[in-house]
Amino acid sequence: MRKKVLLLYVTPSSGHAQASHALKQAFDSAGGYVVEEYHLLLEWPRFARFLSSASKWILRHFPTVWGYFHGNRHYAGFAQIVILFLYAVDLGGYRSKVRRFHPDVIICAHILPLHILGEAKRRKKIDQPLLVLPTDLWAHRYWYHPSADAYFVATDRAKQDLVKAGGLPDRVFVTGIPVRAPFLERKTRQEALRLLERRDRIPSVVSYQKTILVMGGSYGLLPMMTILKRVIREPDLRVQRWLFLCGHDERMYAEAKRLLAQHRDLPIDAFGFRNDMALFMALADVYLTKPGGLSSTESMVCGLPMVLFKPLPGQERVNARWLVREGVAREARTFRALVEETHLLLARPDLLRSMRTRALFLAKPTAGRDIVRLVRTHWLGSA
Repeated sequence: MRKKVLLLYVTPSSGHAQASHALKQAFDSAGGYVVEEYHLLLEWPRFARFLSSASKWILRHFPTVWGYFHGNRHYAGFAQIVILFLYAVDLGGYRSKVRRFHPDVIICAHILPLHILGEAKRRKKIDQPLLVLPTDLWAHRYWYHPSADAYFVATDRAKQDLVKAGGLPDRVFVTGIPVRAPFLERKTRQEALRLLERRDRIPSVVSYQKTILVMGGSYGLLPMMTILKRVIREPDLRVQRWLFLCGHDERMYAEAKRLLAQHRDLPIDAFGFRNDMALFMALADVYLTKPGGLSSTESMVCGLPMVLFKPLPGQERVNARWLVREGVAREARTFRALVEETHLLLARPDLLRSMRTRALFLAKPTAGRDIVRLVRTHWLGSA
């Protein structure tokens, strides 16, 4: 009989979701498992949209508040009250999903299902192994729960964070964050260009020195239009090929297309939401973005140097610190610094090469397979 695996997160357009998709692909490739993904939007759609909008609003207008609550031990008592309330109302229907699906193992890629089901396990309402997949390069205190059986983390720093919080060292595995299959195919620049030319009629970039990819993360907090206007004004920047990915922000995409219609002679293109991000990363020389855990992991797997713009307090700032220290990214907190860092990378092919080499060295492309192997060995046995 095939073993059942339940993957849990909150919203389908997040890095948590992408990591879960990648892990599902790894289980499917191994064969012998029934894997289901579940998120808040499936049964609590209105609340899920409210939660996503509220998070974006806080991040956009009060980022310091967001950062202040991450890892702040002074709010532990208040956080516990919130957790008990979430458990009592079964916010998101996570407990109900466990009862219906009867999984053999549960993997949480978000702190919300972790704490609801962690409380259920503490009360002996569930007895399945409760595994945790943090999706940042470090682990803030809310990624820890005493009822969790194990953690699969991105870095040694994340392991240290969880052990400090109370996790057992032999139950915190440094596997990396899983990425989807297209990122593991390692397309060459020429192969990616041929595919994108065929799909989107992107003009050849051979005549340009470098290609810069710009994307604002799942919350779209990178000031894309300001950067686009700056590139159009800067003669030294607009001689390169620029690819702006606007994601789900249809208003931004429409505005970018209107602006670029007035500058058809410039090597700049804008795109909406894409499922072939791996091709754009294979084509690019530099990635200008926000330091999300999943997007940074994908970038390292592709060997793509990053310029990180204005990391937000909380997860992003610590992610950025790690990426810069490890030599795979540069950080810019102002538009002037952004231009200067971009110029530096474009003028220093030796620096680009060293950052690419370092990124590939740090990448853990087998994370999905490694997690499946650990789950099978420790909790499921042979499927």
